[in-house]
Amino acid sequence: MKNLINILCFCIPISSIRRPLRAKLKKYWYQHSSKKSLLTKNLSGRPVILWIDHSLGGGTDTYSRNQFAELTNDFDIVRMQYFPFEQNYRLTFVQNNNYTYSSPNLDDIYKICTRIPIKRIVINNLVSYADTLSVLTFISKLKHHHKKPHTSFRGHDFYSLCPSFNLLDCDGKFCNFTHCHGCEHCWQNIKMLFKADTDTIKNWRYQWGKLFTETIDQAIVFSEKVKEMFLQIYPQLNDKIIVVPHKTKTYPIVNIPKHTDINIAVLGEISYAKGRDVIIEMSKHLPENTNIIVIGTMADAPSNIKITGKYHPSDLPNLMKKHNIDIVFISSICPETFSYTTSEAISMGLPVACYNMGAPSERVGKYEHGLVLNEISPKENLKQILEFIKGL
Repeated sequence: MKNLINILCFCIPISSIRRPLRAKLKKYWYQHSSKKSLLTKNLSGRPVILWIDHSLGGGTDTYSRNQFAELTNDFDIVRMQYFPFEQNYRLTFVQNNNYTYSSPNLDDIYKICTRIPIKRIVINNLVSYADTLSVLTFISKLKHHHKKPHTSFRGHDFYSLCPSFNLLDCDGKFCNFTHCHGCEHCWQNIKMLFKADTDTIKNWRYQWGKLFTETIDQAIVFSEKVKEMFLQIYPQLNDKIIVVPHKTKTYPIVNIPKHTDINIAVLGEISYAKGRDVIIEMSKHLPENTNIIVIGTMADAPSNIKITGKYHPSDLPNLMKKHNIDIVFISSICPETFSYTTSEAISMGLPVACYNMGAPSERVGKYEHGLVLNEISPKENLKQILEFIKGL
Protein backbone atom coordinates (compact mmCIF):
# COMPACT_ATOMS: atom_id res chain seq x y z
CA MET A 1 0.00 0.00 0.00
CA LYS A 2 2.91 2.38 0.70
CA ASN A 3 4.07 2.01 -2.90
CA LEU A 4 0.58 2.70 -4.22
CA ILE A 5 0.37 5.93 -2.27
CA ASN A 6 3.79 7.00 -3.55
CA ILE A 7 2.73 6.73 -7.22
CA LEU A 8 -0.17 9.15 -6.93
CA CYS A 9 -0.02 12.64 -8.35
CA PHE A 10 -3.11 13.55 -6.36
CA CYS A 11 -4.83 11.94 -3.43
CA ILE A 12 -8.32 11.36 -2.13
CA PRO A 13 -9.65 14.55 -0.50
CA ILE A 14 -10.33 14.65 3.21
CA SER A 15 -13.79 16.20 2.98
CA SER A 16 -13.97 17.45 6.54
CA ILE A 17 -10.94 19.67 5.91
CA ARG A 18 -11.44 20.58 2.26
CA ARG A 19 -15.19 21.21 2.01
CA PRO A 20 -15.18 24.68 3.70
CA LEU A 21 -12.13 25.76 1.70
CA ARG A 22 -13.67 24.50 -1.54
CA ALA A 23 -16.83 26.55 -0.88
CA LYS A 24 -14.75 29.71 -0.42
CA LEU A 25 -12.77 29.00 -3.58
CA LYS A 26 -15.93 28.48 -5.63
CA LYS A 27 -17.30 31.81 -4.38
CA TYR A 28 -14.03 33.48 -5.36
CA TRP A 29 -14.10 31.91 -8.82
CA TYR A 30 -17.63 33.10 -9.50
CA GLN A 31 -16.72 36.65 -8.41
CA HIS A 32 -13.59 36.82 -10.54
CA SER A 33 -14.68 34.98 -13.70
CA SER A 34 -15.78 36.96 -16.72
CA LYS A 35 -19.36 36.76 -17.82
CA LYS A 36 -20.19 34.39 -20.67
CA SER A 37 -20.70 37.30 -23.06
CA LEU A 38 -17.22 38.72 -22.38
CA LEU A 39 -15.57 35.46 -23.35
CA THR A 40 -17.59 34.95 -26.53
CA LYS A 41 -17.75 38.58 -27.71
CA ASN A 42 -14.03 39.27 -27.34
CA LEU A 43 -12.89 36.54 -29.69
CA SER A 44 -11.36 38.05 -32.82
CA GLY A 45 -13.63 36.26 -35.29
CA ARG A 46 -10.93 33.90 -36.54
CA PRO A 47 -11.43 30.10 -36.47
CA VAL A 48 -11.31 28.75 -32.92
CA ILE A 49 -9.32 25.84 -31.50
CA LEU A 50 -10.83 24.32 -28.37
CA TRP A 51 -7.80 23.03 -26.44
CA ILE A 52 -8.89 20.55 -23.74
CA ASP A 53 -6.25 20.27 -21.05
CA HIS A 54 -5.50 19.44 -17.44
CA SER A 55 -4.43 22.05 -14.86
CA LEU A 56 -1.51 20.20 -13.28
CA GLY A 57 1.37 22.04 -14.98
CA GLY A 58 4.56 20.15 -15.85
CA GLY A 59 5.74 19.08 -19.28
CA THR A 60 2.23 18.87 -20.70
CA ASP A 61 1.63 22.52 -19.83
CA THR A 62 4.94 23.46 -21.46
CA TYR A 63 3.86 21.61 -24.60
CA SER A 64 0.54 23.50 -24.61
CA ARG A 65 2.22 26.89 -24.32
CA ASN A 66 4.69 26.06 -27.08
CA GLN A 67 1.81 25.03 -29.32
CA PHE A 68 -0.10 28.21 -28.48
CA ALA A 69 2.89 30.29 -29.57
CA GLU A 70 2.78 28.60 -32.99
CA LEU A 71 -1.00 28.64 -33.45
CA THR A 72 -2.08 32.07 -32.21
CA ASN A 73 -1.15 33.77 -35.49
CA ASP A 74 -3.91 31.90 -37.31
CA PHE A 75 -6.44 30.89 -34.65
CA ASP A 76 -8.23 32.07 -31.58
CA ILE A 77 -7.58 29.49 -28.87
CA VAL A 78 -9.99 28.71 -26.05
CA ARG A 79 -8.44 26.49 -23.40
CA MET A 80 -10.70 24.25 -21.36
CA GLN A 81 -9.33 22.95 -18.05
CA TYR A 82 -10.63 21.20 -14.97
CA PHE A 83 -9.39 22.24 -11.53
CA PRO A 84 -9.97 19.27 -9.21
CA PHE A 85 -9.36 21.11 -5.97
CA GLU A 86 -12.08 23.68 -6.73
CA GLN A 87 -14.19 21.16 -8.72
CA ASN A 88 -14.56 23.71 -11.49
CA TYR A 89 -14.31 23.71 -15.27
CA ARG A 90 -12.72 26.76 -16.79
CA LEU A 91 -12.61 28.29 -20.27
CA THR A 92 -9.84 30.79 -21.00
CA PHE A 93 -9.23 32.89 -24.10
CA VAL A 94 -5.51 32.16 -24.54
CA GLN A 95 -4.71 35.44 -26.33
CA ASN A 96 -6.18 37.40 -23.41
CA ASN A 97 -6.53 35.39 -20.21
CA ASN A 98 -8.59 38.16 -18.64
CA TYR A 99 -11.52 36.66 -20.52
CA THR A 100 -12.51 33.50 -18.68
CA TYR A 101 -15.60 31.61 -17.66
CA SER A 102 -15.83 28.94 -14.97
CA SER A 103 -18.53 26.61 -13.78
CA PRO A 104 -18.79 23.35 -11.83
CA ASN A 105 -21.35 22.22 -14.40
CA LEU A 106 -20.12 20.62 -17.63
CA ASP A 107 -23.47 21.46 -19.29
CA ASP A 108 -22.75 25.18 -18.79
CA ILE A 109 -19.39 24.76 -20.48
CA TYR A 110 -21.08 22.90 -23.35
CA LYS A 111 -23.56 25.74 -23.91
CA ILE A 112 -20.73 28.27 -24.14
CA CYS A 113 -18.83 26.05 -26.57
CA THR A 114 -21.84 25.77 -28.88
CA ARG A 115 -21.71 29.57 -29.27
CA ILE A 116 -18.04 29.61 -30.30
CA PRO A 117 -17.05 28.94 -33.97
CA ILE A 118 -14.92 25.89 -33.19
CA LYS A 119 -12.98 24.56 -36.18
CA ARG A 120 -10.58 22.26 -34.32
CA ILE A 121 -10.71 20.31 -31.08
CA VAL A 122 -7.49 19.15 -29.41
CA ILE A 123 -7.69 16.66 -26.54
CA ASN A 124 -4.35 17.39 -24.92
CA ASN A 125 -4.78 15.81 -21.47
CA LEU A 126 -7.70 14.71 -19.29
CA VAL A 127 -5.81 13.48 -16.21
CA SER A 128 -7.50 14.70 -12.97
CA TYR A 129 -10.92 15.35 -14.54
CA ALA A 130 -13.62 14.24 -12.09
CA ASP A 131 -15.93 12.79 -14.74
CA THR A 132 -13.69 11.82 -17.63
CA LEU A 133 -16.20 9.62 -19.43
CA SER A 134 -18.75 12.45 -19.44
CA VAL A 135 -16.09 14.68 -21.00
CA LEU A 136 -15.67 12.11 -23.79
CA THR A 137 -19.42 12.37 -24.45
CA PHE A 138 -19.13 16.17 -24.30
CA ILE A 139 -16.43 16.09 -27.01
CA SER A 140 -18.47 13.81 -29.28
CA LYS A 141 -21.59 15.97 -28.92
CA LEU A 142 -19.63 19.13 -29.57
CA LYS A 143 -18.06 17.69 -32.71
CA HIS A 144 -21.50 16.78 -34.05
CA HIS A 145 -22.91 20.21 -33.17
CA HIS A 146 -20.14 22.06 -35.00
CA LYS A 147 -20.41 19.90 -38.13
CA LYS A 148 -17.39 17.75 -37.39
CA PRO A 149 -14.41 20.03 -36.74
CA HIS A 150 -11.05 18.28 -37.00
CA THR A 151 -10.49 16.49 -33.68
CA SER A 152 -7.10 15.28 -32.51
CA PHE A 153 -5.69 13.53 -29.45
CA ARG A 154 -2.25 13.80 -27.79
CA GLY A 155 -0.69 10.82 -26.03
CA HIS A 156 1.17 12.58 -23.21
CA ASP A 157 0.49 9.64 -20.89
CA PHE A 158 -1.39 6.34 -20.82
CA TYR A 159 -4.59 7.62 -19.17
CA SER A 160 -6.78 6.46 -22.05
CA LEU A 161 -5.33 2.95 -21.68
CA CYS A 162 -5.77 2.84 -17.89
CA PRO A 163 -6.72 5.38 -15.19
CA SER A 164 -3.33 4.49 -13.64
CA PHE A 165 -1.87 6.82 -16.24
CA ASN A 166 1.76 5.75 -15.82
CA LEU A 167 0.76 2.04 -15.95
CA LEU A 168 1.99 1.21 -12.47
CA ASP A 169 -0.21 -1.61 -11.23
CA CYS A 170 -1.60 -2.50 -7.80
CA ASP A 171 1.84 -3.88 -6.87
CA GLY A 172 3.58 -0.61 -7.79
CA LYS A 173 5.19 -2.12 -10.90
CA PHE A 174 4.89 -1.46 -14.64
CA CYS A 175 2.15 -3.86 -15.71
CA ASN A 176 2.79 -4.00 -19.49
CA PHE A 177 -0.89 -5.08 -19.62
CA THR A 178 0.10 -8.50 -18.24
CA HIS A 179 -0.76 -8.45 -14.53
CA CYS A 180 -0.81 -12.05 -13.35
CA HIS A 181 -4.47 -11.78 -12.27
CA GLY A 182 -5.58 -9.58 -15.17
CA CYS A 183 -6.43 -5.90 -15.58
CA GLU A 184 -9.81 -6.13 -13.82
CA HIS A 185 -8.28 -7.66 -10.68
CA CYS A 186 -5.60 -4.95 -10.66
CA TRP A 187 -8.17 -2.17 -11.09
CA GLN A 188 -10.35 -3.42 -8.25
CA ASN A 189 -7.30 -3.22 -5.97
CA ILE A 190 -6.11 0.19 -7.08
CA LYS A 191 -9.21 2.18 -8.07
CA MET A 192 -9.78 3.67 -4.62
CA LEU A 193 -6.62 5.69 -5.18
CA PHE A 194 -7.82 7.27 -8.43
CA LYS A 195 -10.69 9.58 -9.34
CA ALA A 196 -11.70 7.61 -12.42
CA ASP A 197 -15.43 7.31 -12.96
CA THR A 198 -15.56 3.65 -13.95
CA ASP A 199 -16.06 0.37 -12.14
CA THR A 200 -14.29 -1.73 -14.76
CA ILE A 201 -11.37 -1.36 -17.11
CA LYS A 202 -13.54 -2.95 -19.80
CA ASN A 203 -15.98 -0.04 -19.65
CA TRP A 204 -13.14 2.52 -19.54
CA ARG A 205 -11.55 1.12 -22.68
CA TYR A 206 -14.92 0.72 -24.40
CA GLN A 207 -15.73 4.42 -23.94
CA TRP A 208 -12.28 5.59 -25.03
CA GLY A 209 -12.33 3.11 -27.93
CA LYS A 210 -15.66 4.52 -29.05
CA LEU A 211 -14.18 8.03 -29.01
CA PHE A 212 -11.15 6.90 -31.02
CA THR A 213 -13.36 5.13 -33.55
CA GLU A 214 -16.19 7.66 -34.00
CA THR A 215 -14.78 11.07 -33.03
CA ILE A 216 -10.99 11.26 -33.32
CA ASP A 217 -9.53 12.15 -36.71
CA GLN A 218 -5.90 11.95 -35.63
CA ALA A 219 -3.89 10.73 -32.63
CA ILE A 220 -0.39 12.09 -32.05
CA VAL A 221 2.14 10.27 -29.87
CA PHE A 222 5.80 11.06 -29.34
CA SER A 223 7.62 7.77 -29.94
CA GLU A 224 7.24 4.56 -31.94
CA LYS A 225 7.23 2.40 -28.80
CA VAL A 226 4.33 4.38 -27.36
CA LYS A 227 2.50 4.04 -30.67
CA GLU A 228 2.84 0.25 -30.39
CA MET A 229 1.42 0.34 -26.86
CA PHE A 230 -1.63 2.35 -27.96
CA LEU A 231 -2.28 0.01 -30.89
CA GLN A 232 -2.06 -2.97 -28.55
CA ILE A 233 -5.18 -1.72 -26.76
CA TYR A 234 -6.81 0.31 -29.55
CA PRO A 235 -6.04 -1.29 -32.94
CA GLN A 236 -8.73 0.95 -34.49
CA LEU A 237 -6.20 3.80 -34.27
CA ASN A 238 -3.93 2.15 -36.82
CA ASP A 239 -4.87 4.53 -39.66
CA LYS A 240 -5.11 7.59 -37.41
CA ILE A 241 -2.04 7.51 -35.18
CA ILE A 242 1.20 9.27 -36.08
CA VAL A 243 4.51 9.85 -34.28
CA VAL A 244 5.66 13.46 -33.87
CA PRO A 245 8.62 13.67 -31.44
CA HIS A 246 8.84 16.72 -29.20
CA LYS A 247 11.14 19.53 -30.19
CA THR A 248 14.12 19.53 -27.84
CA LYS A 249 17.06 21.77 -27.11
CA THR A 250 20.41 20.81 -28.59
CA TYR A 251 23.27 21.16 -26.13
CA PRO A 252 26.99 21.38 -26.91
CA ILE A 253 29.00 18.18 -26.54
CA VAL A 254 30.32 17.96 -22.99
CA ASN A 255 33.94 16.87 -22.59
CA ILE A 256 34.50 15.50 -19.10
CA PRO A 257 38.09 15.87 -17.81
CA LYS A 258 39.94 12.80 -16.56
CA HIS A 259 39.14 11.82 -12.99
CA THR A 260 39.55 8.82 -10.70
CA ASP A 261 36.04 8.28 -9.32
CA ILE A 262 32.90 7.12 -11.18
CA ASN A 263 29.91 9.48 -11.18
CA ILE A 264 26.39 8.41 -12.14
CA ALA A 265 23.89 11.22 -12.69
CA VAL A 266 20.11 11.01 -12.31
CA LEU A 267 18.21 14.00 -13.72
CA GLY A 268 15.05 15.72 -12.55
CA GLU A 269 12.58 15.34 -9.71
CA ILE A 270 13.03 11.73 -8.63
CA SER A 271 9.72 10.36 -7.35
CA TYR A 272 8.69 6.74 -6.85
CA ALA A 273 7.68 6.40 -10.50
CA LYS A 274 10.95 8.05 -11.58
CA GLY A 275 12.94 5.36 -9.76
CA ARG A 276 13.45 6.72 -6.26
CA ASP A 277 13.43 3.27 -4.65
CA VAL A 278 15.86 1.97 -7.27
CA ILE A 279 18.32 4.77 -6.47
CA ILE A 280 17.99 4.20 -2.72
CA GLU A 281 18.69 0.47 -3.15
CA MET A 282 21.67 1.17 -5.42
CA SER A 283 23.10 3.50 -2.78
CA LYS A 284 23.43 0.51 -0.41
CA HIS A 285 25.85 -1.20 -2.78
CA LEU A 286 28.06 1.64 -4.04
CA PRO A 287 31.71 0.58 -4.35
CA GLU A 288 34.44 2.88 -3.12
CA ASN A 289 34.96 5.94 -5.34
CA THR A 290 31.53 5.50 -6.97
CA ASN A 291 28.93 8.24 -6.58
CA ILE A 292 25.29 8.76 -7.47
CA ILE A 293 24.47 12.43 -8.01
CA VAL A 294 20.88 13.60 -8.39
CA ILE A 295 20.93 16.66 -10.63
CA GLY A 296 17.58 17.81 -9.32
CA THR A 297 15.59 16.78 -6.25
CA MET A 298 14.75 13.60 -4.34
CA ALA A 299 12.98 13.43 -1.00
CA ASP A 300 14.56 11.55 1.93
CA ALA A 301 17.72 10.70 0.01
CA PRO A 302 20.37 8.58 1.77
CA SER A 303 23.39 10.51 3.04
CA ASN A 304 25.72 8.98 0.44
CA ILE A 305 23.71 10.39 -2.49
CA LYS A 306 24.46 13.98 -3.48
CA ILE A 307 21.45 16.17 -4.32
CA THR A 308 22.20 19.35 -6.28
CA GLY A 309 18.67 20.84 -6.22
CA LYS A 310 16.46 22.28 -8.95
CA TYR A 311 18.17 23.53 -12.06
CA HIS A 312 17.43 25.36 -15.28
CA PRO A 313 17.84 23.15 -18.39
CA SER A 314 20.40 25.57 -19.85
CA ASP A 315 22.64 24.84 -16.85
CA LEU A 316 22.93 21.13 -17.61
CA PRO A 317 26.23 21.14 -19.58
CA ASN A 318 27.98 23.07 -16.80
CA LEU A 319 26.50 20.78 -14.14
CA MET A 320 27.76 17.73 -16.03
CA LYS A 321 31.28 19.19 -16.12
CA LYS A 322 31.19 20.39 -12.53
CA HIS A 323 30.35 16.92 -11.21
CA ASN A 324 32.46 14.96 -13.76
CA ILE A 325 29.46 12.89 -14.87
CA ASP A 326 30.40 9.58 -16.52
CA ILE A 327 26.87 8.38 -17.35
CA VAL A 328 23.28 9.56 -17.06
CA PHE A 329 20.88 6.97 -15.66
CA ILE A 330 17.20 7.37 -16.65
CA SER A 331 15.83 5.48 -13.67
CA SER A 332 12.06 5.57 -14.38
CA ILE A 333 10.34 2.28 -13.47
CA CYS A 334 7.37 3.00 -15.74
CA PRO A 335 7.32 3.85 -19.46
CA GLU A 336 7.85 7.48 -20.43
CA THR A 337 5.93 8.78 -23.44
CA PHE A 338 8.96 10.86 -24.47
CA SER A 339 11.56 11.89 -21.80
CA TYR A 340 13.26 15.23 -22.37
CA THR A 341 16.11 14.28 -20.04
CA THR A 342 17.02 11.35 -22.32
CA SER A 343 17.29 13.65 -25.33
CA GLU A 344 19.24 16.21 -23.33
CA ALA A 345 21.78 13.64 -22.15
CA ILE A 346 22.25 12.20 -25.64
CA SER A 347 22.66 15.66 -27.17
CA MET A 348 25.56 16.32 -24.77
CA GLY A 349 27.29 13.14 -25.99
CA LEU A 350 27.19 11.50 -22.56
CA PRO A 351 26.65 7.76 -22.05
CA VAL A 352 23.04 6.98 -21.08
CA ALA A 353 21.41 3.97 -19.37
CA CYS A 354 17.70 3.24 -19.00
CA TYR A 355 15.25 0.38 -18.54
CA ASN A 356 13.76 -1.45 -21.51
CA MET A 357 10.38 0.30 -21.58
CA GLY A 358 8.77 3.29 -23.23
CA ALA A 359 10.26 6.06 -25.31
CA PRO A 360 13.73 6.36 -23.68
CA SER A 361 14.72 2.80 -24.58
CA GLU A 362 13.86 3.49 -28.22
CA ARG A 363 16.50 6.23 -28.46
CA VAL A 364 19.03 4.77 -26.04
CA GLY A 365 18.94 1.42 -27.88
CA LYS A 366 20.08 3.17 -31.08
CA TYR A 367 22.67 5.35 -29.36
CA GLU A 368 26.32 4.29 -29.63
CA HIS A 369 26.91 5.13 -25.95
CA GLY A 370 23.59 3.71 -24.75
CA LEU A 371 22.85 0.87 -22.32
CA VAL A 372 19.38 -0.68 -22.10
CA LEU A 373 18.74 -2.67 -18.90
CA ASN A 374 16.27 -5.52 -19.36
CA GLU A 375 15.20 -6.05 -15.74
CA ILE A 376 14.72 -3.82 -12.72
CA SER A 377 17.21 -5.22 -10.24
CA PRO A 378 19.06 -2.33 -8.56
CA LYS A 379 22.11 -4.21 -7.27
CA GLU A 380 22.62 -6.01 -10.59
CA ASN A 381 21.83 -2.85 -12.57
CA LEU A 382 24.55 -0.98 -10.69
CA LYS A 383 27.07 -3.66 -11.68
CA GLN A 384 25.92 -3.50 -15.30
CA ILE A 385 26.29 0.29 -15.38
CA LEU A 386 29.77 0.20 -13.85
CA GLU A 387 30.92 -2.50 -16.29
CA PHE A 388 29.53 -0.46 -19.16
CA ILE A 389 31.41 2.67 -18.04
CA LYS A 390 34.66 0.73 -17.66
CA GLY A 391 34.17 -0.73 -21.14
CA LEU A 392 33.87 2.75 -22.57
